[in-house]
Amino acid sequence: MWFWYQYPAFLSTVFVIPLVLDGLLLYVLRTVRRQIVYSGLRIAVTAMALFALMYGGKDLVKPNRDRSDSFQYNNYLLAQEMNKEFPDKNLVAMGDRAGSFAYWYDGNVLQIEGVIGDYKLVDAIQRNDLANFLTRHGVQLLVHWSYQYPDTPSEPSGRVHNLLRKLWSPTIDFAPAENYVHWDLVTPWPFLSMGPYARLRVYKKDEALKFRYNNGFIYVWKWPGSEPQQEGDRR
Repeated sequence: MWFWYQYPAFLSTVFVIPLVLDGLLLYVLRTVRRQIVYSGLRIAVTAMALFALMYGGKDLVKPNRDRSDSFQYNNYLLAQEMNKEFPDKNLVAMGDRAGSFAYWYDGNVLQIEGVIGDYKLVDAIQRNDLANFLTRHGVQLLVHWSYQYPDTPSEPSGRVHNLLRKLWSPTIDFAPAENYVHWDLVTPWPFLSMGPYARLRVYKKDEALKFRYNNGFIYVWKWPGSEPQQEGDRR
């Protein structure tokens, strides 16, 4: 998915502009010189699409491209680390960015944002009963990407991102505090979804792995935790 996020101009060139030009084509087809105009516009659209493909794909073939910042690469490193740390192939529950992690992880992964899965998972999220759902299905590890973007003048994108998150969900912390005892993981993140969400309480003493990457940490907790899991109030 990094390709689409990185090239909005590519998307607009390939999809939006051709749709606009297609509407113009329908109009000019009724003119006296419609065939000439139609041929010219078709050539123009084809040239624009080819240019967009060449421009958008230039980084795909660069031999020295730095992939260390991509979440797919960090998921690969995380999966390799967990394959060594947990050779029993524990069942993992994971929300955001679970797809590429599941590709490299040797065990099974339960996606807990409601993006995929049956209606029972969605119902558990709506009723804020996801904790019991995970326990009933034998989940043993809970993985969470935390984001701590730089909030300095040299990183304006990080400041904007952090501001938007706080404006969108001012009462929700997106990462545990450094000295946390327990913390409520929210899934799906309200910053990424306008639907219902569920809270999962995790505890510092159940932290099984803390994986460092450029913009924060990826946490792995043992599930269920050592403290009793209580059903929270409905949202």
